[in-house]
Amino acid sequence: MVVAIRLISRFRGPRKLFADDWLALFAWLLCVLSAIVWQRVAPYLYTFMNVVIGNLWPPPDSFIPDSEQAYQGQLVVLVFWYTSLFLVKLSLLFFFRRLRRNVTRGKYL
Repeated sequence: MVVAIRLISRFRGPRKLFADDWLALFAWLLCVLSAIVWQRVAPYLYTFMNVVIGNLWPPPDSFIPDSEQAYQGQLVVLVFWYTSLFLVKLSLLFFFRRLRRNVTRGKYL
């Protein structure tokens, strides 16, 4: 929602996207992809957790490949999460740098 409001305000105001907008948009895309990966990996995670807590014993024959899928999905989600977090921080830095560019030294002090 915030990204949509940001894009609408950019197209109504300066009518172009700045570097900070592109970084925020890419971070949002990574979060969407992360949600898609979680949905794909969720059944493997439920099977893994049921075996770990003892609700499903003996483990099914597909337990080892399923747990590998769960770990790979968790790795992808973690990489996407930390990359999107870094991109949002970088977007804020670019935004504030662009704001400061128009301020003279006397007004800044």
